[in-house]
Parts: sequence; C-alpha cells; structure tokens
Amino acid sequence: MMRKTISKSAIGRLIACFIYVLSALLVIATFEKANYAEAASSDFRYGSGTQADPYLVSNAQELDRVRYNRGAYFKQIDNIDLTDFGEFFPIGSPLFPFSGHYNGDKYYISNLKIEAAANNVGLFSFSNGTIENVRLMDVEIIGEYNVGGIVGTNRGTVIGGIVESGTIKGAGAVGGIAGLNSQNGEIAECGNKADVSGAGNAVDGMYFGGVAGINNGMISNAYNQGNINANNGNLTYIGGIAGLNQTIKNTAVIEKAYNIGHVFGKAIGQLVGDNIGEIELSKWSNTDTSGDVAFNSGNISDSEAISEDAFSDIKTFDNWNDFDEKWIYLDSKYPKLLREYVAVNSIVFAQGQM
Repeated sequence: MMRKTISKSAIGRLIACFIYVLSALLVIATFEKANYAEAASSDFRYGSGTQADPYLVSNAQELDRVRYNRGAYFKQIDNIDLTDFGEFFPIGSPLFPFSGHYNGDKYYISNLKIEAAANNVGLFSFSNGTIENVRLMDVEIIGEYNVGGIVGTNRGTVIGGIVESGTIKGAGAVGGIAGLNSQNGEIAECGNKADVSGAGNAVDGMYFGGVAGINNGMISNAYNQGNINANNGNLTYIGGIAGLNQTIKNTAVIEKAYNIGHVFGKAIGQLVGDNIGEIELSKWSNTDTSGDVAFNSGNISDSEAISEDAFSDIKTFDNWNDFDEKWIYLDSKYPKLLREYVAVNSIVFAQGQM
C-alpha cells in the first residue's frame, strides 16, 4: 500500500497560509473591538453630538473618539496632525459602520498612517453616513481589499473630500477617495492627488482607480491628478477615475469628472478600466496616449480627450451646466472644486494700527 507524503515546502506553505489568515483575523478582531464601545460625554470638550450642537473635533484624540459614537454629528474645528499619534485604526467597520455626519469643515488631517492586513481600510472603514469637507494630506495607507483614502467602503455620501498627497496601496478595489463606492453610495465634489498602487496578495480581476477602485453608485464633479499604477494580477483593471464602473440596477454613473493622472498597467482606461455602466460629460488629457477613455466601453457619452491648454479654458466645460457652482480656477490651469477654496477673512485695521 502506497502512502502519499507531503513535502517540506508544501508544509511550509500551509503554515505560512495559516499564519497569514490568523494575522488577518486578529487585525479584523482588533478593528471590531476598537469600534465597539460607545462614546462617553467626556470624550469631547464641546458639543452634544446633535445636528444643532455637534461634537467639536480639534485634535488627534478627539478624532480617534469619533468611532465611539458612530451615529452622531461631528465638526472639525482645527487642523489635526497625526504624526505622533501612533497607530490609527479606521473608524467604523462592517459590523459597526459609521452612520453619522462628519464635517471636516475644510481643515486638514495630515500624516494619517494605516497598515493592516484587512479589508475596508481608510480614515473611515465602512460608512453608511455622510462624510463632508474632509481634507487629507500626506497619507500612507496600506490594506487588502476595499482600500481608500477617506473610506474603505462607502454606502453613504462623501462630498467635498480631498486627498492632497500621499500613497494608497492595496490588493484590490483601491481608490483615492473610496475603495468601494457601493450601489447606494455617492461621491460628489471630490478630488484625489495621491498615488494609488497595488500591494499585498492580489488575484486576477482586481480594480484600481483615482477616485474609487470600484464604483457601483454615483461619482459626480470629481477629478484625479494622482498616478495609478498596479500590475498585481494578470488581469488588473486600472482607471483614472475608477477601476470598475459597474451598473447594479442602473446605478453606476460617472459624470462631470476629469483625469490628468498617469495610468499604468495592462487593462487601462483614462477614466475607467472596466466600464459596464454610464460615463457622461467627462474629460482626460490627450497627452497620455497609453489608453482610451475605458478599456471596455460600456455606455459613454459627451466625453473626450482634450489638450492641456483646453483645461485652462472655461469654455471647455460649457456643457457642465453647474460648472460655476461647483468649480473654480485658483493657482492652477486645471479647475479645482469650489469646496477646496478657503476664503481669507478680511482684516479690518483699527485707527492707529496702519
């Protein structure tokens, strides 16, 4: 009777796989535990968490405590630097999603660093709520699947989110703003300048995008200026705005978006890698000839490649009927979102001060 033997290398691979799975489960358990508790009244110096009287967030510790009252209203009142904070866990989780309203009020959150062998990774992990006017600078985010700068998985609304700089990496469904923008998710008036790339244990059919890795919902009035570079699997779809734009019950729409970031990979599109949805009124730079609007076409209307000079001409966007309400030209030839503009308060000099 012959016996089958298992080689030492096979045993080693099984042990390595077991250790990886165990590590991933430990990370997920840690995320869930970190988001389990409820807020105490002493967690915030000001506010009561209501729409009329939101909790006021002014430092790293208060930002971390957002997770303990995920259904409340919050308003950021100062720039927050996380350099010395240590490990920051994403806010919320699939079991305990963020369902409140966080208003960053255009203040910065800088030096956010997250490295986790887990899914749903970003400043927010999993959100059914509203995330508004959040600005991130110098992020370093590494996760597995559904990895984004602002939110890993979005089932709510992200409006006015800007990722100014940094790197965002993952195995699949990786985006500058959101990893996965789900069927009910909306991303509006958001922009990404961070670099998005592949990392970790990817398989074929993964998606990377400047705004969202996968879009099953709505993306409107958005832009990407970061580089998108992923060669994780043999069939990896990469797009300037989304890796995959896939309609579920006719929900996947990208409209009034532009990309000037460089897109590198195998199956690439200047706006979308794999498009099975709608793309409307969108533009990309004709200086990058490495791909067309989308690797797979889907339904595309009124979208075109334009010259660098055309980006600085407001007439280029005449068919964006609300351009003046959402966009502005500041210190760049490319239009920026009005939500990026921070007005400088005028100074009134009293007599004798001049």
